[in-house]
Amino acid sequence: MKKVSLFFEEEKVEETKSKIAVIKLGSRISVSSVGTSGGTGEALSIIKLLIDAGYHVDAYTKIIKGDILPSDFSIYDIEDEYQNINFKGYKALVIINGNVNYFGGKDVPSQTLNYHIINNFNGKVFYVLCDCKLFLRQIWNSVSSKGFSYQERDINITRDDIVYISQPRKIDDTLSTARKYVNISKCIHFPFEKFPLLSGEYLPFNENPKYDLLYGGTFRGGSRELDMIKFYFGYSNYKVTMFGNIEKNNFNQNKILGLSDPDFEGPVKYSDFIYKMNESRATVIIGDNIYKELDDLAQRIYESLLSGTVVLIDSSYDHNKRVFSNDELVNFCYVYDRSDVERKLFKLQDNSFRKYIVELQRKDVLFDKKQYCNSFRDIIEAD
Repeated sequence: MKKVSLFFEEEKVEETKSKIAVIKLGSRISVSSVGTSGGTGEALSIIKLLIDAGYHVDAYTKIIKGDILPSDFSIYDIEDEYQNINFKGYKALVIINGNVNYFGGKDVPSQTLNYHIINNFNGKVFYVLCDCKLFLRQIWNSVSSKGFSYQERDINITRDDIVYISQPRKIDDTLSTARKYVNISKCIHFPFEKFPLLSGEYLPFNENPKYDLLYGGTFRGGSRELDMIKFYFGYSNYKVTMFGNIEKNNFNQNKILGLSDPDFEGPVKYSDFIYKMNESRATVIIGDNIYKELDDLAQRIYESLLSGTVVLIDSSYDHNKRVFSNDELVNFCYVYDRSDVERKLFKLQDNSFRKYIVELQRKDVLFDKKQYCNSFRDIIEAD
């Protein structure tokens, strides 16, 4: 099978003696994935971050026919190789957040065996928390109740040395919540939300966008319903669209009564997200209440910046105003309600002004890629 480079636009990083094993909970790690979920893209971005930090990466996952094998890191079939992981000299194990579900009560060995690796790995173990709804949870009760042929000593996590690397900034609260499920050693913050800037390229400015306001994502079980209504319903003079796994009938009809509906379009491939966002003048970044409580900024902010749309931010979401430092951007880009967004959209009809804001945003979020990667490496290397 021919290998292709996942990160073809970057200069190849020379292999070092330090090796990292990576697993992903809840989904496969697949370079060839064409799904709409951000989970695979998140996994590949974190692998790239490890590679750019100077590590050789081996990913353990389920391999299926048709998968493309990357040249930048190695992929092993977890069902064949999980028992050999301690013989390959890894510096650490990095677990990428996710949930394990047994739909229809059937075992998913490639996911269950992640827990065998976690519990038996001889070395440092790190849990990467990007989505603050995806804390590391035990699965033994579910496994045992279904009669799957595993031993509790292998699947029930008993080690107490797991380190959380947390995108949420309130690490004390994050650690407290994490310990409700698994005995975690400590929690360290790292701004994973910025990893789209590592390899992403800014799209050209769109002179003739199709939409005025665009949102892409899922309904997330209604956890963002009120903010979706607040910022995406009720516009009569602008073209507003929501795309992804969101439909009008998801919403409480009494809450949207009398409000103009946005248009609804289906999901797009994760790799096409920024191209879809490029078709809009603006987007409003919103988040679940738990994001606000734990001070967790999302990758969606920086993906949207790459797309060339103007990024407006719910002021109650980024209440510390961390994303932008430029005073002009802080005054313009943080929004409080629908009428505030309408005022901003009116100004953004002027292409020269919109281009000015887009360029100002891009300049404001520039960061030192080498320093970013090295600070992540420092976490892995610390005693």
